[in-house]
Amino acid sequence: MPLLLKEEKITDKLIADLNTVLPDHWKEVANHQKARPLDIDWDVYKLLNKLEALRVFVVRDNDKLIGYTSFFIGPHPHYKTWVFANNDVYYLDPKYRGKDGIGIKFFREVEKWLKSLGVQLVAYQDKVHRSHTKFFTGMGYKIVEQVYEKMI
Repeated sequence: MPLLLKEEKITDKLIADLNTVLPDHWKEVANHQKARPLDIDWDVYKLLNKLEALRVFVVRDNDKLIGYTSFFIGPHPHYKTWVFANNDVYYLDPKYRGKDGIGIKFFREVEKWLKSLGVQLVAYQDKVHRSHTKFFTGMGYKIVEQVYEKMI
């Protein structure tokens, strides 16, 4: 069966599928893991998804969730006439990375979906210690900001 790329609503099934993958994703990229556990507020995510302020796109292989990305979508207070898609998370199972262009196909399809939703600007955040700069710049994205953080 070919890969399935689609938008999905946050349902109990999607949450169950995500919960099988999220711990590995978290271990791979999360900062401050000893102090800040993986603790998702699914009620908030469900509400934002219901309001269409958060959209989730997935890639499945024979119904198995192998990748996902989600975006907060809406105007920015600084630019009320523009619709922004600010990425929350993105992940592709390591076994599928660099294989048959799956990542590129997925991200290009996500761009089409976002454009169809009226999005004019897409922004991804990238972890410095697990950077995907080559991937994103190869897809036409430009580095425009850096994020600094400090636990206090």
